[in-house]
Amino acid sequence: MSYKSADILINEKLKLEVVEGNIYYIRYADNITIEVEDIKIVKSFFDSLPEPKPLFTVSEFGVYSSITPEARTYAADISPNLLKSAYVIKGLAQRLLV
Repeated sequence: MSYKSADILINEKLKLEVVEGNIYYIRYADNITIEVEDIKIVKSFFDSLPEPKPLFTVSEFGVYSSITPEARTYAADISPNLLKSAYVIKGLAQRLLV
């Protein structure tokens, strides 16, 4: 299932939306591995948002979800300038990495 509008995108692995007008909310599904292609989708959707771009992000990771080392590196390399970023982590293994 996929759905896209001006301020929301949903697919099998994630849901992207702008909330409160300036918070870019990224929700990852449970039991997935986040790969470079997923990060490219997140970046592409962010780039398609109208100005002014959101200045804050919240990334919520599903239970038993993980990210490949390549995706982690890619995400760090392309990260936009933001005022604040927050992470919602549900799994113990993920908490140990942060």
